[in-house]
Amino acid sequence: MPAPTEALRAGGVLLAAGASRRMGGNKLLEPCGGTTLIEHCAAAAIAGGIDPLVVVLGRDADAIRPLLAPHGCQFAFNPQADSTSSSLRCGLEAMAGPVDAVVVLLADMPLVSPAMLRQLIDAARHGDAAVVASRYGGVIAPPVLFRRGLFRELMDWHGDGGPRPIVERHRDRARFVDWPAALLRDIDTAEDAARLLGNTARPR
Repeated sequence: MPAPTEALRAGGVLLAAGASRRMGGNKLLEPCGGTTLIEHCAAAAIAGGIDPLVVVLGRDADAIRPLLAPHGCQFAFNPQADSTSSSLRCGLEAMAGPVDAVVVLLADMPLVSPAMLRQLIDAARHGDAAVVASRYGGVIAPPVLFRRGLFRELMDWHGDGGPRPIVERHRDRARFVDWPAALLRDIDTAEDAARLLGNTARPR
């Protein structure tokens, strides 16, 4: 096994440009543990060792930026947000400063913890995998870490639902970190918010 790469710097792209059409209101502004869902997810990313963190915004960007300002986030704006890939490109283009890897996260997965992110980054530091991917009961889903050598491929990718095709393309160079299937939960509807956040969601 290669020696740990202590200097590895992992930036992050938090995808938060969706229109929340199935929610009615903007799910990112839903209450979550005394804060909002977007603040909760951004704080978890930063506590997990991600630096810098680029948040890709769309709907209600002017309302969300001030909430995240105390966290020192960078921002990108995707006015169309027509696909995951377009938001990912916006985030990569906006990332300031050199990084060795990028972690792709979704802003509607509140169960992703700082400890999970630290484990992904540690796995990259202690090996030479091009990809370190989360796997929930066999299902590959964010967060996923990509080494710098794959950034051009991420920029060229077109699609939705997460960059899983790139993970599959490099499966022979990938490392997988397994989590309980119960942690693979995201928020799309008011019912999801009630179940995961304890909220009775109302349109905003």
